[in-house]
Amino acid sequence: MRTIHVRIAACLALTTVLALAGTAASLAAEDAAAKISKQVASILDALNALQTEESQTTIKILQAKKTAMDTGKIEDISKTRDEMAKGNVKGEWRDYRLVLMGAAQQWELTAQKYARLAAQLKTLERDREKAAPDAQAQMDIISKRLADKRRAVIERAADCYYDAADYKKAMPIYVGLYQEIPEDKRKAEKTLTDKLADICFVTGDYKTAFKLYEGLYKAATLAEQKTWATQRARERMATIYEKNGDFKSALPYYKSMLETYSPERRTADETKWLRDKIAGIEAKLGISSSAPAAATGGANTGGKR
Repeated sequence: MRTIHVRIAACLALTTVLALAGTAASLAAEDAAAKISKQVASILDALNALQTEESQTTIKILQAKKTAMDTGKIEDISKTRDEMAKGNVKGEWRDYRLVLMGAAQQWELTAQKYARLAAQLKTLERDREKAAPDAQAQMDIISKRLADKRRAVIERAADCYYDAADYKKAMPIYVGLYQEIPEDKRKAEKTLTDKLADICFVTGDYKTAFKLYEGLYKAATLAEQKTWATQRARERMATIYEKNGDFKSALPYYKSMLETYSPERRTADETKWLRDKIAGIEAKLGISSSAPAAATGGANTGGKR
């Protein structure tokens, strides 16, 4: 009888120990989940604060940029960039360039802050299974926001370097962003592709420039055929063919450029440079000129387009 009592007591003791252990494990799990939820909330607060800081930085940069542009009498950023790329940094443009370089560095610092938050979240993800369902959902949302914000901010930094004609600093950032995009979706990133192509062309990497411009040209919709970006892609490809002495391949691109203008504009002074280009190439190829003659009394708009 005594042996039975001892066994019963032992079983009861074991049951109690197991119950206590289960309770302790449950409490530990709840404590871990609560700790993770608190850390997730902390990262979210930091993200919101950083976005507020980013907005303030944006306003300051835009104000400084406008002031510098007004002081430097800059009306066309692309033309100013092209001139600075040639080393023609006028005195009144120096402040503008300094503002751009400073802004680029500010955006790079902001991108680093977003990257540090992303690293904290990644560390927290290791214990994802311990987190409550709502905390796991919050992690996914924050992760997406951080990735999008970092990408947007680092691209702003590259844009500032680009507009300052500091292609050595802009190029690796753009390349990194381009490589992050799945290959089958790169055609949709036309603005980024155009910037990469422009840098390649200006710096003499004509092979890469042609490939990028060709992709833009082929991906252009009917409505986009007359846009400045598509026209420049045509002109740049034609120029590259010319540089290689392949005038026969260059000619169709110049002709297609002229055809995008209305019949009246094709004979106006604004397209004279294009008609002259076509006539010059046709002369080299020994064929009769197909460029339309200039209209009399056409308005002189100046420039290429």
